[in-house]
Amino acid sequence: MQHLADLDPRVYAACAVAIGTAAIVRRWRASTSEKRPSSASASIEVVDGREIFTKAGSTNVSLKKQLSGYYENMANDKSGFVEIESRHYPAYAASLPLLTDKVVAITGCTSGCGYRLARTCVEKQALVVMLNRKGRAALAEQKLAEHAKLHSAPPPVSIECDLTRFESVRAAGAELAKQFGGTGLDVLCNNAGIMGFTDDATEDGCDVQMQVNHTSHFLLTSLAMPLLEKAAALRGEARVVNHSSALRALDERGWSSELKQRYLEKRGGNLGGNNKTFGVPGGPNFQRYQQSKLANVVFTYALHDRLSEAGSRVKALVAHPGVAPTALHLNSAMGADAAESGWLMRALMRFFFKAMTQSEEDGTMGILMCSADPAAESGHFYGPYGKGLVGGQHDPAAYTGPATRMKFETLAHAEAREMLWRVSEEVTGASFTVSTVVGQTPSTEAAVSPFKGRS
Repeated sequence: MQHLADLDPRVYAACAVAIGTAAIVRRWRASTSEKRPSSASASIEVVDGREIFTKAGSTNVSLKKQLSGYYENMANDKSGFVEIESRHYPAYAASLPLLTDKVVAITGCTSGCGYRLARTCVEKQALVVMLNRKGRAALAEQKLAEHAKLHSAPPPVSIECDLTRFESVRAAGAELAKQFGGTGLDVLCNNAGIMGFTDDATEDGCDVQMQVNHTSHFLLTSLAMPLLEKAAALRGEARVVNHSSALRALDERGWSSELKQRYLEKRGGNLGGNNKTFGVPGGPNFQRYQQSKLANVVFTYALHDRLSEAGSRVKALVAHPGVAPTALHLNSAMGADAAESGWLMRALMRFFFKAMTQSEEDGTMGILMCSADPAAESGHFYGPYGKGLVGGQHDPAAYTGPATRMKFETLAHAEAREMLWRVSEEVTGASFTVSTVVGQTPSTEAAVSPFKGRS
């Protein structure tokens, strides 16, 4: 399968024309914003024998069937709703050391990059803690348990964590403390995310995209920090890994990608309304997404500041996946109340993903690097480099490629870091203080194993 760098210029031009045409059609059909009733509530449906999350009241049958097909592929050990050969991930993953006696907690690991990371950590003999919403996790749990047995790893642990509800996040934090208070947590990978959803408020009053993608992860990290410090004391280090996006910057006329306080506040349902049509990223749905994905980088840098000042051995790292055909894109269309698409649009989108994106595994390389590579450094950003654009410039060249260290994201400047921390504490009610560590060295308590009693 060819990738962007190998394409004949005429094929590349065809991709550009197809996507450009879709953008023109989207803007011709309507202005970008419309205020209409919407709901953040989700329900579970069984379609063609597979459980999927759907938005309450959705009648988009073809999209539901695509989601069901995605999970059918997953059940058969295939990846993505479009199959693309992995170019970078297999050899890179094989080069990494084992994660024996380490505990790796991952949000949003029922599919996509989170699931691929969980599989690899199991292969490396880590104890994987799955943090997901109730429902539709059974397939991933089954597949990971089978994989753990195959690789002589401990069976995965599943803890319910609904990121649309702070109450659920606090309960997940308490359960983590209960199960791993004595052994600590080596990695917390804040992977879960949603994209392009309508202008909905959660029960906590926040924008649903910002709460799932950033604010709940901020709260979860604050609750997990004692466990991370415990693992660092026992085994030398621990890591917080956040997952950003190439859409942390959005090229749109009249839009500034600078982080804006109102998107972090409890203003859900009052942040620009909804796109009338769903297509090329743009309009208020994707402006809210851009803000949440920039928040992931800003949070990482702000956390690194505090960890460094405290002398902590906990690392803060962030990655982006480029673009891969994960369930994120299908769920995005569902969350945006996208209308039923015709065969031509579906064909164009398949053509786009085949020609201009990379496999789920290759998209996972960044968070794997942050989670397991001994050379990954705190305070740094990893992912496909592209042209190295920062400061609000969207970089399509970074849709594909091996993960590598990125340039410092200048939108995550000191003022943005301080504002995000202050507002995130106010919104979540968390008092997130990193304790000063004096002369911390790895403990001799090696006899305390995270795997005791879990075989």
